Order: sequence, then C-alpha cells, then structure tokens
Amino acid sequence: MITPGDDYGEGARQDRFGQLHARRRDMLATLNPPTCGFRVVPYALTVHPVAPSATLQRVRAYAAFRGWRVVRDGLWDNGGMDRPDARDGWMEALSLVRNGVADGIVTFDAAAVSALPSEYAAVLDELQNRAGFLAHVPPNWKEGADVAARP
Repeated sequence: MITPGDDYGEGARQDRFGQLHARRRDMLATLNPPTCGFRVVPYALTVHPVAPSATLQRVRAYAAFRGWRVVRDGLWDNGGMDRPDARDGWMEALSLVRNGVADGIVTFDAAAVSALPSEYAAVLDELQNRAGFLAHVPPNWKEGADVAARP
C-alpha cells in the first residue's frame, strides 16, 4: 500500500519514475534476443475479481508486435496496489523469469508493477540480476501498427 512518507512527494516520484523508465528501456536495449525471440509473460493488475481479458489481449498483441513469444497465458492479480511480492500472479510471473522459462514480463503500464519508485526499482534489480526485462505497452501504441515503427 502507498503510505504518505513514501518516495517524498509527487514531483520527486515523477522524477524518479522517469529515471527508472529510462533504466528499464536500457535494460531491454542491452539484451541480445535469442534467435527465436524473447519469451515473455503478460501480466495485469486489477481491483476487480474478473480476469482483465481486454488488457491482457492488448499486452499479448504488443508482445506479438515486438516479435516476442508468449510462453504463459496472462497472469493477473486483483488485490489492487499491494506490494509486488505480496501478489501471487506477479510472483508466478517473476518465478518464470527466475527459472529461465521466460526472459521478461510485459504489462499494460507501470502501475501494474507499483506506484512506488522504491518497489519498482526493486523489481528492476531482480530482473536485471536474472538478465531479464520488464516492458510496458506504450500509451500511444496502436494495434496493427507498422513493424518499422517498433519502439
């Protein structure tokens, strides 16, 4: 849960997230994709007890657009903004990276990971230690976009 003293105000949080997103993009850019493409796990976070089918479909479509192979159908949690390590679906996705089944986790946006820069940074640390990555669907990405326009 977000607490008032966490991450020192909105301006500082936005600055820190900007740095973390740059780090996340750099992590992916420095990895050498396997000849068969990266293996990824779609993940979503919701507050509703119903599977976020449309969100997971968009994440899978983005993964396909990037040439990544989905190795596990979408995992999701419906507990809201609990710590990532307190969510079963997130921990299963991370376990797939830890065990070499997947190379990365793809989410709709950063909020599916955490609203706190400190938690988000811990996730990046874990993935980087495993030579894995985290990706988010760009907000302006359109399904059916030209492959030459890949971000």
